[in-house]
Amino acid sequence: MGVLEAVSTCLRKYATFSGRAARPEYWWFALVVVALNIAATAADLTFFGVEMIEVERTESLADGTTRTMEMTAAQQSASPFALVVSLLTFLPFLAVGWRRLHDTGRSGWWLVAPNGAGLLTVVLSAAGFSVAPALGGALGLVLGLVILVLWILLIYWLASRGDTETNAYGPPPA
Repeated sequence: MGVLEAVSTCLRKYATFSGRAARPEYWWFALVVVALNIAATAADLTFFGVEMIEVERTESLADGTTRTMEMTAAQQSASPFALVVSLLTFLPFLAVGWRRLHDTGRSGWWLVAPNGAGLLTVVLSAAGFSVAPALGGALGLVLGLVILVLWILLIYWLASRGDTETNAYGPPPA
């Protein structure tokens, strides 16, 4: 399967989460999505530019004093092109990843796991738990490692050879 056939298949199965997807279908589409996002970001930067903003951060030190740091940061002004590309490719990219995991005999729900752990980190932080490792939040370190391990595992599975026989998700992709 070449790049055009992979993109055509993914767009034809825009929101199809059943069945299986072969490695080339997934990886060619992933490459196209990354290339489109790079092009869209370049267009955003070209047409909308970057603005420099002043950031001030105050932190309390262990001895009871405070320290203020001033920084200048670059912030992208607007990202309408990247937003459109992301909105158009999100569902088919999720669907092909889902089917790709099916091809290896795994549930597509594994694609949600790293984001679920990330959401848990945000919820715990909002609830007042210290999740920042720099502030002594070991919980944040543990959750960060869990997220990292989940992403590594997902990439490994997505790159693995699919089942050669029919599995719980159907026959091998043609």
